[in-house]
Amino acid sequence: MAVKSRLRILPDGREICSGYQWEKRKKELRERAGGMCESYLLPECQDSTVDGRWQQGLEHKSHFIGDNGDPHHIVKRSKARDDRLCNLAWICRPLHIAIDNRKIGGRKGNPNR
Repeated sequence: MAVKSRLRILPDGREICSGYQWEKRKKELRERAGGMCESYLLPECQDSTVDGRWQQGLEHKSHFIGDNGDPHHIVKRSKARDDRLCNLAWICRPLHIAIDNRKIGGRKGNPNR
C-alpha cells in the first residue's frame, strides 16, 4: 500500500506534512543545519528567568551530527502541529531523548529500556 504524500496548509499558516512531503521537509531541515545539531534554537538549551527565578538551560553545544539527527518540533506537535522549517530543529539523538523521552521517530527514545 502506498503512503499518502500530502502538504496541508491550515488557515493560520501552519503546515502539516506526511509521506514524501515529510521526507522532503526533513531533507530541507538537514540541509539548513549543515550537519550541525541546532540546539541553539531550542528554549530548553537557553538560560531564562521563570517566575522571577533564574533557570539554567541544558548545557549542550552545537556539534557535527551529519545525517544522524532527528527533526524536533520547537512548539510540540501535540500543542499545535506545525511542520514549517521555522518550527523545526535538527538535533542529535541524545539531546532529543533528554528533551522528550517518548517515542521518537518511530523508535523508543531511551535505547536502554
